[in-house]
Amino acid sequence: MTNFISALKQGLDQAKIAEKNKAEVNDVFSELNRQLGAVSKNRLSIVPLQAGGIPPGSLLRALVTKNADWSLYARFNNNGQVSVHQIAAWTQSPNGYPCRVDFSSTSYSCEDKSALENVLKLLLSDPTVGEILQKYVNFQEDGEDSQVDVEE
Repeated sequence: MTNFISALKQGLDQAKIAEKNKAEVNDVFSELNRQLGAVSKNRLSIVPLQAGGIPPGSLLRALVTKNADWSLYARFNNNGQVSVHQIAAWTQSPNGYPCRVDFSSTSYSCEDKSALENVLKLLLSDPTVGEILQKYVNFQEDGEDSQVDVEE
């Protein structure tokens, strides 16, 4: 006889792992945005968003889009006027990991927190992304300290 209860327990265990992994990914983005906010007067953030304006997590969104419809966007808030600019494609496994970030004709797979942090550092240092951010952010180095002034 097939043991469905065993399969159910495995599914519940996997759901807990996925929840932990997704929370960890969210924590990475929270830390990234905390640091970007600290040097940009909370005007710059990097956010994963889905296309089309249907709220993430809605049943309709699940029915009409695929994981490939996600992207990472640079979000600029200049005194209430918000603009977003796509800087990379973003795919995240239902398990939380792996995540995939595609930019500058290269695809990076992130199997864990450390890999995701390293890829986000590469993303921020990419010249194509730098060109996008440069339109909105003026980076100035002052000795040991550095600051980012968002152009108004």
